[in-house]
Amino acid sequence: MTIPQQALVELCGAPPGAFVAARDAWVKTLKAQKQPDAAAAVKALKKPSVPLWALNALAREHPTQANAWLAVGNRLMAAQADALRPDGAAALRDAMRAQKELLVTLLDLVAAMLKAAQQTEGYVDRVRPLLLALHGAPAAVGQAFSGGTLLEEPQAADVGDMLSLMVGSAAPALAVSAAQPGVTNLAAHRVATRDKAEQEAKEREAQAARRAALRAALDERIKAAIVSRQQVQQRVVALQQEWTVQEQAAVAAEQAARVARTQAGATQEQLLAQQKLLSTADQALKVLTEELGRL
Repeated sequence: MTIPQQALVELCGAPPGAFVAARDAWVKTLKAQKQPDAAAAVKALKKPSVPLWALNALAREHPTQANAWLAVGNRLMAAQADALRPDGAAALRDAMRAQKELLVTLLDLVAAMLKAAQQTEGYVDRVRPLLLALHGAPAAVGQAFSGGTLLEEPQAADVGDMLSLMVGSAAPALAVSAAQPGVTNLAAHRVATRDKAEQEAKEREAQAARRAALRAALDERIKAAIVSRQQVQQRVVALQQEWTVQEQAAVAAEQAARVARTQAGATQEQLLAQQKLLSTADQALKVLTEELGRL
């Protein structure tokens, strides 16, 4: 039973919440078009999981990155096959690094799509193994992913399949090493060790950069604090000078007040003395006036 391409594209692109309604609509349409087998095939489709929908959406919305992911997988498979050849470890290391870098990019895109679709970003962790399973999967699975029409979550190839793929395209020496697990994993172990050392070096560089940035930020804050202190110090000096002038003026005013009070006291004493003299003169005048009246 073949599902019409248009129906396949539309249903694989439908958000999980809209899938059932879209599927039922297609079943109704196909029955009306007298295509019972196609209608039955569409009816048998299961609602995709959120990770599967995200995988198809990734290929639809970002086809360049999706095709690059398939290309990286082919490159990694070839590098694994040639891992024990001269310079094979370097090629394998480069392929693994390219896979890691592109995987980060794809998962960031998936996270953005999940957020836009109001789905929890926790599904990103479930999309990761699906992407990795595409590397080494049958060509038909890769083609379906490239078209955004995966109907099932891709499954990782088992160890036997991977060894068959490697032995089929590797030199005879690789076939011999496949029967010896310790030798088979030697190149991968070396690559992992080198990658670990490179990662640790990058982390040390990142820590050094963070410390340098922190020191630079602290230096700027110290400079700003010094400028602020200088401004406060200048204000303190100015206020001290202003207070000195005002204090001197207050002292001078107090001295002038004391002199004025002394002068006022002396004047008051003179006033009292003159008032007594005036009273004595008034009495003498009265006596003289009375004597004049008796004459």
